[in-house]
Amino acid sequence: MSAPGRPIYHEAGRSYGSALVLSVLIALGFLADLLIGGGLAHLIAWIVAFVVVVGIDLIVVHAARTFGSVTVTETALVVGEGRVDRERLVAIVRSADDGAPVLGRSSAQGVPRGKAVLAARLSDGSTLLVPTRHPDRLAEVLSLSLDVPQVRPAEPADAPAIREIEQGAAALFRVAGLEFPGPWSDLTRTRGSLATYVCGEPPAGFVQLTELDGAAHIEQLAVLPGRMRSGLGGALLEAACGWARERGRPAITITIYPGVEPVREFFRGHGFAETSELGPELLELRDWERAIGLDAAGERVVLRREL
Repeated sequence: MSAPGRPIYHEAGRSYGSALVLSVLIALGFLADLLIGGGLAHLIAWIVAFVVVVGIDLIVVHAARTFGSVTVTETALVVGEGRVDRERLVAIVRSADDGAPVLGRSSAQGVPRGKAVLAARLSDGSTLLVPTRHPDRLAEVLSLSLDVPQVRPAEPADAPAIREIEQGAAALFRVAGLEFPGPWSDLTRTRGSLATYVCGEPPAGFVQLTELDGAAHIEQLAVLPGRMRSGLGGALLEAACGWARERGRPAITITIYPGVEPVREFFRGHGFAETSELGPELLELRDWERAIGLDAAGERVVLRREL
């Protein structure tokens, strides 16, 4: 399938360099055979070897160039036989779910070996992986920049989306082997919050905030499983820290299950550290969590980040 319009960028799926190298190696082998006196007698064998080895490599290279070349025109991005209109390409995302479709490849094939990927957000909100050896160069040609999630205060109309996100977060914990003593949304909605922010349109993540012991405290921070590792959690966390700074709070805290490695690593990567120095309100919170059975699902600890 050829790309419509005039190509403005082309990246071959593979070069013919390997065929050249193989040809040189076979030629050197033939010369060495000549030097020891057997070259002419083995000429037919060397010709057959050349045809078979180099021929197979040429077939492989041709297939790779046919199905793995990347071409950009004024209207489309084409990888092999896959095509997407450029107007549908909105932005780059930091990372994408492993199950996201790969342009020019079937779901069973995945990303070709030896290729990097450019993860692009489409206009419908989905993510498309583009296999390429030069993701930065391709992004520049496509005029795509990093997708910076927009965070805003939650509105009453966001309530159904927030509940869906809560349910998705609970499913993630169940995968990690944690069973809660009741619906997660019911357990976490009994204390009330001072502020709630959402990220995405429609919302794909949210954070709820309150204050404890003179510091800001995150009651919940959750992102839909399918939108994790795309910057939403970090954007929500920075919005929470901004809210705390505006209120003159010196730090922000959260209680987590450290046994859930992605959660632990996320907060550690954003400057949080475990603390055992708890004020009376955090101690009361920990007593409340134990009383409703959250600690029965696994050990919980308090993390703190200085602001």
